[in-house]
Amino acid sequence: MRMKAIIERMDEMLRRNGYRFLAVQPKEAMVYYRQISNKVQVIVGIRCHDGFLVNEAMLIKIGNSLKRLLSGEDAQAFGIVSYSVPIEIEQMYILFTNKPLREKSVCAAMSRIWLVDVASKQLIIYENQPQDFYGLYAILEDVLNSPTENSQQIPIKQSKSRIERAGRKIGYCNIALLAANIIVFIILSIIGDTTDGSFMVNHGAMYPYLILGEGKWYLLFTSMFLHFGFMHLINNMVILACVGNYLERSLGSIKYLFLYIVSGIVGNLLSLYMEVTNDDPAVSAGASGAIFGVIGGLLWLIIINKGRLENLSLRGILIMIALSLYFGATTAGVDNMAHIGGLIGGFVFALFTYKKTSRRNLGGNR
Repeated sequence: MRMKAIIERMDEMLRRNGYRFLAVQPKEAMVYYRQISNKVQVIVGIRCHDGFLVNEAMLIKIGNSLKRLLSGEDAQAFGIVSYSVPIEIEQMYILFTNKPLREKSVCAAMSRIWLVDVASKQLIIYENQPQDFYGLYAILEDVLNSPTENSQQIPIKQSKSRIERAGRKIGYCNIALLAANIIVFIILSIIGDTTDGSFMVNHGAMYPYLILGEGKWYLLFTSMFLHFGFMHLINNMVILACVGNYLERSLGSIKYLFLYIVSGIVGNLLSLYMEVTNDDPAVSAGASGAIFGVIGGLLWLIIINKGRLENLSLRGILIMIALSLYFGATTAGVDNMAHIGGLIGGFVFALFTYKKTSRRNLGGNR
């Protein structure tokens, strides 16, 4: 009965902090709301159990219904005061569960969800979730610190609720790609000069005459792991380290690897086509085409996730793309066609391999 005791304590604390209770269906859901100026803060608690499994589609449906209810024509019936500016509804979900791993996938798919492991009285906040919601953190900490029935009062230092900041999953494929690029660079640096075009061509860099004249199409692949000098390597690896994990967490390691390779090859093909068309052959190498593919993949994921993926925003990724392409266009020796080709390749690959709707059926209703 620990869940019941925790929920009763939360009900008491929320009402004490100015929240009103709203009875809704399903019966497992508990809605609390309060209005501050033109904003209505809504907290939705849900009791999860084996006969009632929460999924993303269900939470979206509940959220949309509450928005219509609390900001529509009948909002005054619930004590909502109209202002000259539209009412804004802000929502936070709390899933009360005895099996937090079962509900973990819902937290990965949506934002503004916390888990309460009622068995251990543990608040679980994953890193893609907000760290507070208008003082709710302190309220829940007080709730979880309180002794439940069948429990004994213990000193506050020992009874403090444990907060698990669940780490983001490490992208092992991304780490492997970083390592491969660095290892190749170290080996080539030991045996020769990575800024020498002839040396790089002899060790896998891309050159139109070798591809079209001698049929060495494998250079489209090998050139992705070569870099002209230390700074070229560092610039690419820093970007890959910053953005790669986001995409691998969402796509999965296998799809991420294929996106990386396909994007790099597409970028090299566009570069090859432009060099031949303009009769301007050049030795080219680098991971930037593949990295732009990763950025292109993230762009699609952010778009389909309504403008945000973890702490990445649509505006931020568009600014990154614009600045990177501008830098490529205004800097001598940068193969911007490979960047554009990789960006398009990654976006299209993600478009066909990642669909948000496939993540909604995480559990069934009763």
